[in-house]
Amino acid sequence: MVFLNTKYEIVNDKLVIKYAFSKLIIAIEDIKEIEESTYYTSQDNNQYSIGMQNGQPDRIIIKTKDNKSYFISLNGSHILVNKIRRIKPNINIKGMFI
Repeated sequence: MVFLNTKYEIVNDKLVIKYAFSKLIIAIEDIKEIEESTYYTSQDNNQYSIGMQNGQPDRIIIKTKDNKSYFISLNGSHILVNKIRRIKPNINIKGMFI
């Protein structure tokens, strides 16, 4: 089921997340917080959700300046968080990201 993995890349200071036929683009400068989630599904009705919630080990919540919240299920969240942190070092990080 490689097709159903959540893939991400950073292009021109934008985070591009792809899952199946979905594509989400978030400007790095708009991200205000990244939080590790212990839940397997979104806990907020106003949250956008991308990725296979029960099929991938890492779950993060990205919050943006415009008060949008994204629940993302993926592999290797610590790698993504470190890439974002290199671009925007003052971002608020909550969780056990190494």
